[in-house]
Amino acid sequence: MGEQESYWEYFRNLLPTPGKWLWISLGAFVLFLASIYLSAAIRLAVGRVGWSNLSTHNSFLPGNAVHALLPLDNGQMVIATDKGVAFWTPPQATDQTGQWIIYNHQNSGLANDQVLSAVRDPSGNYWFGTASGVSEYQDTQTWTSFHTAELHLLDEDIISITAGSDGRVFAGSLGGAAMWDGSVWTSLVPVKGETVFALTSDGNSIWIGTADGAGDYEVQTGAWTLYPTAYAVKDILVDSSGTVWAATSGGGLAKLEGDSWTYFTTLNGDLPSNNVNQVAEIKPGTLWIATGLTTDAGGTPVSFDGTHWHGFTTDNSGASGAEPLVIVCSTTDQVWIGTATHGIDIYKLGR
Repeated sequence: MGEQESYWEYFRNLLPTPGKWLWISLGAFVLFLASIYLSAAIRLAVGRVGWSNLSTHNSFLPGNAVHALLPLDNGQMVIATDKGVAFWTPPQATDQTGQWIIYNHQNSGLANDQVLSAVRDPSGNYWFGTASGVSEYQDTQTWTSFHTAELHLLDEDIISITAGSDGRVFAGSLGGAAMWDGSVWTSLVPVKGETVFALTSDGNSIWIGTADGAGDYEVQTGAWTLYPTAYAVKDILVDSSGTVWAATSGGGLAKLEGDSWTYFTTLNGDLPSNNVNQVAEIKPGTLWIATGLTTDAGGTPVSFDGTHWHGFTTDNSGASGAEPLVIVCSTTDQVWIGTATHGIDIYKLGR
């Protein structure tokens, strides 16, 4: 027994006895790691303030792929999904989910449950671009649908739609665009046979986004001016100052200056991806950009005030991380972000 005690005493003498500075350094390192973790946790908790989500799991949203959003009065929202259209009215109390009215091809005259685009005309009628043509819905509960033969288009997938100030409706497909004058549809010759990704009205003319660029179509004269881009134009915005912006598929965010484009990309801006699905003006001078990853699923909404960029990720906000397809601002100062797989991310401005 004594021999074993002598052996272990000898073995302990071979090992250095830690000094107090070692323990102090180790403690400081542990505190440093803890402060980093705590700081990250606080930033994430603060970033998530003001965020919420609507999906098929926590609401009556018919589908988690949201292609279009139309803000209405009193915070109401029309939501176009891959499984029908939802008319949502905000709840009267915080413990409620609001009122939902769902339309699909089984309970209405909607041509197809896959609703790819939506607009409300000056008369208050709703127009939905579906995978089977255009469906018009009037407040009188009347539905009217138009298909390939009536639209004079080569394809029924209506991926873009807009309405002019005079009530004309424009529908864009994988095979051109058509105009409704209140009686009949006519094909738009300048983009016949082309994929029309984007349509928007600036009050005087219609802007059309194609694989070749963004073009200005004068309705009254039929004049067509194309501003070529290096990449396909997926969305067009004419902001409150009259500036034209284009969301491109691979070229980032483009700004029309004169007859040429200035590009904001991952190289000269803080865009997380050059694949831009949509650009929206949330407040005068403040843009929100929907970006998607090029090869993987997911994406990031980004705000841009002309100088500063801010991406909303799962690490610094309550954003779901799903690919954003459409962004709008409601009348109650909420930013609604329709995603490809996770329903709608909602952010309350000012929080």
